[in-house]
Amino acid sequence: MRKALNKYFAAIAFLLGDASLKGGFLVTCKGCRRNIPIRMSEFPFRAFSVDCCLCGQRGRYLPSQVQHGLPDRLVQENDVADKQMRSRTRNSDLIDLFH
Repeated sequence: MRKALNKYFAAIAFLLGDASLKGGFLVTCKGCRRNIPIRMSEFPFRAFSVDCCLCGQRGRYLPSQVQHGLPDRLVQENDVADKQMRSRTRNSDLIDLFH
C-alpha cells in the first residue's frame, strides 16, 4: 500500500512539474503584511531578523512565525524585474567592451 502511494504522489509531482514541491520558508512582514522569503536553506530554530524586500522594514521573527509556501506575487514580480535588469546590465557591459 505504501509503495503504491509513493508511486502515485511521484506521478502527480511529475505531471505538475514539481509545482507542489516548490516554495520555501516565509514570514509575514510586520510592515506591509505580505509573505516574504527568508532565504535560509534550513529551518531556523532561533529568532532571526529579515529585511523586507518590498517596504524595507527590518523585523525580528520567531521560529513559530515561519511558514512554508510561495512568496507574495509582488515579491515574485520584483525578483523577475531584478533578474531582467541584471541581464540587461551584463549585456550592455559586453557591448561596451566590443565598441
